[in-house]
Amino acid sequence: MIYTCAIVENEPLAERMLRKYVSRVSFLELAWTCTYAEEAIMLMQKEKVDILFLDLQDALIKPNSSFWYLITLHDHVIVTSPYPAEALGVQLPVMAFLHKPIPFAHFITALESFLVSPDN
Repeated sequence: MIYTCAIVENEPLAERMLRKYVSRVSFLELAWTCTYAEEAIMLMQKEKVDILFLDLQDALIKPNSSFWYLITLHDHVIVTSPYPAEALGVQLPVMAFLHKPIPFAHFITALESFLVSPDN
């Protein structure tokens, strides 16, 4: 089975890395990319995806932000961040948290959590 994914990333180098990783996984197909969470909200209304790779662009997560809206709207979010998860001070309701720079093995581990999820 092929699963669609999207990348929300404002750093060109990180976006290229994620695109490369997605291209190496036979069961993933990249549907779209964008730079910010606000854009992703509009794109998701037009084309839903199975997995959302979402860049955490600020260590301060506000409950009324577009970022928070996306992680509560979508069931299969993998957050990518230059900030360690412990530094955020809040538990994110996401499938996985990948700390940048992301080793390919960690990327695969995050995808495995998607594959074994009961609602997949």
